[in-house]
Amino acid sequence: AESESKGYFVSLMGGAQTIFNSGNVWKADMTMRERFGTHVSVGGGRWFNDIFALRLSASYSRNNWIKYGADNLKSTRYSSLRLEGMLDIFNLCRRIYGSNYDDSYGSVPFFGLSLLAGPEMGHMLKHKNTGAFSDHYVGAVGGLQARFRVHKLVSVLAEPRVTVIPYSIYTGTARSGNRIDGLMSFNAGLE
Repeated sequence: AESESKGYFVSLMGGAQTIFNSGNVWKADMTMRERFGTHVSVGGGRWFNDIFALRLSASYSRNNWIKYGADNLKSTRYSSLRLEGMLDIFNLCRRIYGSNYDDSYGSVPFFGLSLLAGPEMGHMLKHKNTGAFSDHYVGAVGGLQARFRVHKLVSVLAEPRVTVIPYSIYTGTARSGNRIDGLMSFNAGLE
């Protein structure tokens, strides 16, 4: 819900996430259904005008990342904080080309289509046949948000996004390699 006078908002979202590569290897050995997991997030931010906003959000997700044999799936859990810039390209174009629209909802228009991008910091826990390993990471996230205002203070959202998560593998205390996880999520929610 958005604060009527200042452009502040809170967003709640949930959806599905899939891993499309892990450790720089395309996950061809797993079916798409085996790779899907859950993703939830809560965030807050501010629309500074009808075009630009900043959002800080926390998320938790879990999905399978590797398959040993026919049925032995192992999961990864990600907990993260994101700071995203949101550029509403729909309303930017309306402003550039001089289209008039009803601004009765204050700083957040009736419909929006925003590009999202920013850094993500988090922690991952990967399970393997031989145990588990964890690492902290700093990655990048980007996506698209379609927003439809259903009430003066409530919008419905849909957000597909891609996250790139770099991390290191250690053998004992020595680093034995660098890896990258690529995640794709689709969330729906309220703002």
